[in-house]
Amino acid sequence: MGSFIDRMKTHPRMLRMMRVSYRLSIQFRNAFLRAVYLPIVTRKTIIDPSAEISPSAVIARKGVRIGRDCRIRPGVIILERAEIGDGSSIGPNTVVSSEGFDCFNYGTGVIAKKHAGAVRIGKGVQIGACCCIDKGNNRRSMTAIGDHSSVGDAVHIAHNVIMGERCTISSGVTFAGHVVLGDEVNIGMNATLSNRISIAAGSVVMRGAVVSRNLDAKGTIEGNFAVDSGKFRSFMKSIVNGAG
Repeated sequence: MGSFIDRMKTHPRMLRMMRVSYRLSIQFRNAFLRAVYLPIVTRKTIIDPSAEISPSAVIARKGVRIGRDCRIRPGVIILERAEIGDGSSIGPNTVVSSEGFDCFNYGTGVIAKKHAGAVRIGKGVQIGACCCIDKGNNRRSMTAIGDHSSVGDAVHIAHNVIMGERCTISSGVTFAGHVVLGDEVNIGMNATLSNRISIAAGSVVMRGAVVSRNLDAKGTIEGNFAVDSGKFRSFMKSIVNGAG
């Protein structure tokens, strides 16, 4: 015999009540999102006349600002609440200010949280092809890429990532949400950075690394899970030498 609560959860009348409650919670959520999470961006999109915009690019009619001498390549999609600094370039088929992945499990269903933040891309930033840059997950947050940084192809930058200036991000890198990079961080191709970690300025994350904890001081890390590069290589040499 289970507890009283467990028995009530399987009672037919209780199940009907739970379904009604779930539908009401959905209605309340939608009303709440319209009132709170969906800020009304009234300003029209502003594109500097010197910007080069491909005819096949799609840019929201409001809430976007594109600076001087920017280059927006074919197939780019820029949604509301996005700012692109002077001299920046967005590669083909990249999506800027998309919805991030942030869900709530209500027991009877999974609901995606509506993102209401922004994206800020600094001056002189180079973004490669087929990247995805998610907007901040609430109206007081943003995803930001610092001035003169370079991002390779097929990079995913999740909500609330803050990237310093002059960072270099190779192709295939995946950022989970809330990652913070200092200035001049170099990340090798296909590396993965877990959520809510920070990487100190000037650090290097080697190709294919899986980073799951903070790097508080400048250093070089690699491996899965990523550790100090010198220690990782010494360990791998010991395995190879031992096998020989």
